[in-house]
Amino acid sequence: MRGAWFASAPEAMFNQLKTRYRTRYGKTPYRLGSLGYDAVLLTVRIARGWRPGRAFPEAELLNQEGFSGVDGAFRFGRDGIAERQLEVVQVDPGGFTTVSPRGNGVRALRISSPRT
Repeated sequence: MRGAWFASAPEAMFNQLKTRYRTRYGKTPYRLGSLGYDAVLLTVRIARGWRPGRAFPEAELLNQEGFSGVDGAFRFGRDGIAERQLEVVQVDPGGFTTVSPRGNGVRALRISSPRT
């Protein structure tokens, strides 16, 4: 596997979440816990202007400005699939090296092809 590349979420923000979580609960969160954390924060953000008794404003999930999360900026395409900024990491003998860092902000997200 030495020299192999893969896409990955940057660890910096997750490490901050991990430290806060460990301090509060005495355990290390699962790496995928950041997705759940982001989902809850996104729901709370969208629900701020939501009035009970009205339909949940699902259309706001498709906001092309996107959202900030523990693993960086993300947004949802019209098909509901998440688009994320990831970095490219290389497998080295002693660990991993970032080959290409992620972009800055949601505006750096690129849609690779039109969706039909």
